[in-house]
Amino acid sequence: MAQGLNDIFGGQDQYMDEVIILSAGQYTSGTYSVPAGYTWSDFEYIEMFSTASTSNALGRTVQVGMITKELIAANTVDWSIQNRSTGSSETATIDANSATSFVISRTGNDAVTLVKGYIKRYSSRNMSKVINVNGGADVTNNKRYEIDITSELGADYVGRDLIVKAEIYNDSGTGVAGWGNSDFITIGNLGHGVAAHVLNGKIVVQTGVSSLCANSNNSGNPFNRTGTITSAPCRVKVWKIDQYITNTAGSGGAGITELWAGSVGNNTVIPINDSLSKYDMIQVEGTATMQNFGSAVSTAQARPATILGNGKLSLSESANASGSQYTRLGVDNITESSMTAFVEQAGSGWVGKITSVIGINYGS
Repeated sequence: MAQGLNDIFGGQDQYMDEVIILSAGQYTSGTYSVPAGYTWSDFEYIEMFSTASTSNALGRTVQVGMITKELIAANTVDWSIQNRSTGSSETATIDANSATSFVISRTGNDAVTLVKGYIKRYSSRNMSKVINVNGGADVTNNKRYEIDITSELGADYVGRDLIVKAEIYNDSGTGVAGWGNSDFITIGNLGHGVAAHVLNGKIVVQTGVSSLCANSNNSGNPFNRTGTITSAPCRVKVWKIDQYITNTAGSGGAGITELWAGSVGNNTVIPINDSLSKYDMIQVEGTATMQNFGSAVSTAQARPATILGNGKLSLSESANASGSQYTRLGVDNITESSMTAFVEQAGSGWVGKITSVIGINYGS
């Protein structure tokens, strides 16, 4: 019986794709449009970043506002995001005025610095394949067959954790015709069956010295047959399983990797235990303690390409109503192997610390 080579079963990944709606800058007024081809309803959520008048040379972000797809759907052309500077009446606002445009306004000296949207995307991924052994010709007993993973399955299967299972086609003699696993047993020191394993970049298929398949009531195969088979078509089913169990603790591997942890103040050099460019995203975390208000955790994320080379990343700024007491958190002098904590604080009980750096990879 003939079978087409490499019948492929597909899978589908879902991920969030970032779209820059308004690139980094200082925006205080005006009407702007979403990128060509998009409408507000395309986005799962939208983020607006803004700065306050107290921003210094780092241009650090004070506030991040967000609106979700559900809220946009409820007010398709009449929604807004407003950020208010801590302890003041200064605001930065974006207001949708159509399905594809928005208006920026402000009070005081606040400014919009960046607007981003996130779209749900899907991508196909091959999670399993079926490949014929011996080029589709029958295999026979007492033989070893090797399938090169690179050439037969493709680069996406190289280095992966794989599960493989050999099957033969019963179309001769007694029993029920069809594909099934013959298992592998020994009767009187003679092997019967077909087994597949992964070894050194190959899938190795070994057939029994006596036959490919023994009686069903001896081996448990599904064919309901008596008598052995010594020649039959053979295939191997291959499952790629490390899409779901990838180790997240390795260098640059999919998942979250802690690159540094501690609690440091201003001008402290933070050593990074890996190269930042190995990661899709870098996240910096810190804490700000504010007198009479308790403590708050602040985080900021950026792609390595945007911050490497003595770049800067802002976490947060908190202040009292007059602005005389404040805590400002950020990092600068960012290189592949280090960054420097930037912490400004004024007033009794106002304290800031940088506490961790995390590398994030989204996987294949």
